[in-house]
Amino acid sequence: MRRADQMTDIYFSTVYSPGQYDDKGQLLDLSGFDFTENYVQSRLREVTYEGGVYMMPLGYNALGITYNKTLLEKNGWTLPTNLKELEEMKTAVEAAGCTFCVDMLQFPGYGSQYLCNIADTGYLSSTEGLAWQNRFIKGEATVKGTPEIEESIRLIQRWRDIGMLNGLGSPTDDGETKASVAEGKTLFVVGNSADFSAALGVTDKYSLMPYLSEDGNHNVFILNVSRYVGLNKSLGEKGSEKKLADALKVMGVLSTVEGMEPLDSTQNNARLLPLKDATVGEDSFYADILDELNSGHTASFIYSGWENIVVVLGEKMIDFVCGRATVDEVIQCFDDDQKTITDDEVTVYTTATEN
Repeated sequence: MRRADQMTDIYFSTVYSPGQYDDKGQLLDLSGFDFTENYVQSRLREVTYEGGVYMMPLGYNALGITYNKTLLEKNGWTLPTNLKELEEMKTAVEAAGCTFCVDMLQFPGYGSQYLCNIADTGYLSSTEGLAWQNRFIKGEATVKGTPEIEESIRLIQRWRDIGMLNGLGSPTDDGETKASVAEGKTLFVVGNSADFSAALGVTDKYSLMPYLSEDGNHNVFILNVSRYVGLNKSLGEKGSEKKLADALKVMGVLSTVEGMEPLDSTQNNARLLPLKDATVGEDSFYADILDELNSGHTASFIYSGWENIVVVLGEKMIDFVCGRATVDEVIQCFDDDQKTITDDEVTVYTTATEN
């Protein structure tokens, strides 16, 4: 709908990447309105484009490395803060008769996710890296033509050498992988972050660790926003004053805990709100990491604009995880399949219309 320039006044989207489309030409800059003060500053920074805020985030999930908190504490282990500490921890975990890590492998999308999440601990999630992402999906840049991006992607080799990417998971059934985790002898899980305590009905407590960087200075959790909302720029034109005032009232309501929670009420225990007044319970899966999330130790989930490459790249990455492909082959796949993005881009949106 954005590409056809047929946006509704109050515009909702399930995906958004600042600057991917003509934000300034299509959307109203919301940065000067009072309701933005309700948002955690780090969440606003993630949607800021050239000084303006054109789409506001709503509920989101945080992704990271799931770990068995009960197992960690019972053995007196300390959660690692960088890749060196993670590597050193493997020996102690295996000496205790435990499994260091298992990977969820059932769906190709996991592979793409792992690759991007690990690369986000490097150049990929920097300001320059975000600009590269937009150039790549437009066919204006490649991995091999950008040494900083290639270096970030090569971090997957370090993760495989450490033993975090090891193929120890069912290739056909995540249920089998989760069942092995439920036995309580596995410390880390690379996969869709989940509170296994609730999902598997076990007493062990689970929490999230960020994707770790080499020196620990760029550890990141990955944020997957469920929905964004913005206003059509036409509302700022002369003669649209009343429509703008009404739309701003809606935005004001949506920018409160009471207004935002009902939008996804079935997920209240599995997602977070980007608002200063939002809280989580002490037993929440996110309780241990909320301060880190609000401090901005995060990167955005990569999907918008990349839909057509997810499966092919993900399959190659799963091959890499299982030892059937090299990092060079993953990089080559990345560049070879760029044409599937530039030739046929698909984006799915939800909209709200005015009655």
